[in-house]
Order: sequence, then structure tokens, then C-alpha cells
Amino acid sequence: MGDNKLNSNETQLLKAMYDNITHGLVGFFAAAILFTDDWDRMYWALICMLLSSLIDVDHFISAWSLKLANATNLHSRPFLHNSTIPLVLIFILIFCHLSYQDNNMIMTLTILIVAFTTHHFRDAYRRGLTFFFYQTSPLPYYLYIGLILITPYLLKSFITTKLDTKKIEAEIKVLGQTIMGRRKSLQQKPTNFSDDELKGE
Repeated sequence: MGDNKLNSNETQLLKAMYDNITHGLVGFFAAAILFTDDWDRMYWALICMLLSSLIDVDHFISAWSLKLANATNLHSRPFLHNSTIPLVLIFILIFCHLSYQDNNMIMTLTILIVAFTTHHFRDAYRRGLTFFFYQTSPLPYYLYIGLILITPYLLKSFITTKLDTKKIEAEIKVLGQTIMGRRKSLQQKPTNFSDDELKGE
């Protein structure tokens, strides 16, 4: 619906509102896929929705103006719409994964990647993907939809492996501490054998 509204005869303000709300909703549902097995973390999807919408603030920053007409008539794509950003974030995520960074870092990077990629893929349907010194042609509709759908599933398998590894490591550590604790308690436990029992009588 948000994409159809962009081609409607609505005012520029309403088009911008529909576009931004749609960005937020797409970011939310894409991030929600990550947490279908862990509802306690669903608040991350709300954070992703907010971030996905806030990306468009760079239009106003690049225009040096709060006027919508100026923000939507830039001569080039604003800086947060450079698709090199999510690529760099993906490399950082892989590095953090390999270097065993904590789960909060992994989760933050994952949500940022979902927010940027969904926003950029959706914009790419009309304008293509923008990189340093290069810009692609507009993406076919079904390709952009497919990329938005597959991205969270790829990231889900990635972070699930990471989180499961952390969980297993924590459980092994607790088990080891329990075994060592019981061993020490057995070593320190006094033996109350009588002299006759020690002599075998």
C-alpha cells in the first residue's frame, strides 16, 4: 500500500508520511522474523522500526533545511542512503561473530543491518542502490520484495547459531563449576571412622 501511495495524487506531505511509515513497518516485520522463537526480545523489532524510519532524517540534514520541498529535491542521495553502510555493518558483524563478542553487540549490529537493508532495498525499487562512485539501476519489484524477505532469515540463522553457542558455553561453565564445587565439598568432608573400623574389626 505504501508503494502505491507514492504514485498517487496525494500531497507531497502525505506521500512522505506514507513512505516513512511504510519504511518503519517493513523494518518492524522484518526484525520480528528474527524473534518468532523468542518473544522476550521482540522489543528489538520496535527499535528496528524506529531506526528504519529515522534513516530519512538525512534528507533534511543534507538539504540544510526543515522544508519538505527542499529535503525531497536533493541533487544526490543523502549520506544514510549509501548502501556501503550496511555492507560495512555486515563485515563488522562477521568479525564480532568470529571474535566472540557479547550478544548485545551482535544483536545491535543485526538490528542496524535489518533497518538499513530493508530501507535501502525498498528505495532501490525506484532509485537503485547507491554506493561510492556507483549506482545500480532500479530493482525489479519482485527482487526487492524477495531481498527484504530473505535478509532476516539469513540473519536469523546467523545470530541463532551465535546465541546458541553462547548458551552452550554458559551451561558448560555452570556444569563445570558445580562439579568442582561438589568435588571440593567431598574432599573437605570429615570422616568419622572409629579405630576398630580402621583396623577392620
